[in-house]
Amino acid sequence: MKTYDGNQLVKNTSSLYLLKSIPYSLEFLLLFFTGALAILFHAKFKAGISMPGHHGLVFMALLFSGKYNSRFSYAGSILSMGMGFALLMPFLGFKDPLASLVYTIPGFTFDLMRTQKIKNAFLLIILGGLSYALIPFVRMILGLLSIIPLKGAFLKFGFVYPHISFFLFGLAGVCIAFFGTKLIRKYL
Repeated sequence: MKTYDGNQLVKNTSSLYLLKSIPYSLEFLLLFFTGALAILFHAKFKAGISMPGHHGLVFMALLFSGKYNSRFSYAGSILSMGMGFALLMPFLGFKDPLASLVYTIPGFTFDLMRTQKIKNAFLLIILGGLSYALIPFVRMILGLLSIIPLKGAFLKFGFVYPHISFFLFGLAGVCIAFFGTKLIRKYL
């Protein structure tokens, strides 16, 4: 690009790069800490209502709203990294060695399914419920294949009820986030 007198403009890419990278880095941090917030809610509101997967409402609502409103195509993975980081904090009280692996699965599966390209709301909500239902499925497979014993919902409720319950709570959380985001976008 030339100036009015015909001279070439001096390119200052470093300052342009910094200005453009600040929103992305802030968005990255916001997504990371939103994932950590989902685990913090899970740890602080452990009041059992004897329904496996009941934290899926808040968990999947935060995950889906972060993923759905982000410019990153891999936002679910960033949220999952925040979840995994928070699960490693000893003061939150998680003693399950598989928790940091298992609770990051919904974010990674959202990225693998390329949910930002899906326009059908019904399919998107169903995929959200299925991605949260992967938590008891993977926990069951890992428990059966490893020396780590099965505990929690499988011992109380059997093998079928936790899958259905996780699916329904995940579905409800994605539904709340999807329609809440649509409503907010409509009025803003």
